[in-house]
Amino acid sequence: MITVHDRAGEYRIAIKGRFGAEQALDVEAAWKHMLSEHVHRRFTVDISELTGYDTSARKLLRAMYHHGVTFAASTPASLVFLNEISSLRKRNVTAMPEASREASSKMEAKSSVREESKPVAASRAAWAGK
Repeated sequence: MITVHDRAGEYRIAIKGRFGAEQALDVEAAWKHMLSEHVHRRFTVDISELTGYDTSARKLLRAMYHHGVTFAASTPASLVFLNEISSLRKRNVTAMPEASREASSKMEAKSSVREESKPVAASRAAWAGK
């Protein structure tokens, strides 16, 4: 459920319960409307009573957070959601097994065998009495 508080200095949206794609469209429309206004007011999203969200809702909340929207979170669960929303995205890196094995074997070979220059090798051989 979405509750809107439209005041002179602040436009506040409180999200209660599960936040889904359909509700996200309404919140996004309100946010875009606020951005187009010529009056500067704080836009606050209160997630204190949020119980969960789907992927599209999370993307919207993340975009809003990184755009500078103020978030209110007053419960332990809402702080967890705020942490998820505000954290940097983790990029998925796909490793190719063949390439990874080749690269690691090359690195092992370089670290275990150290090539010496000819003068150093000759000097070692002379020292060892060879």
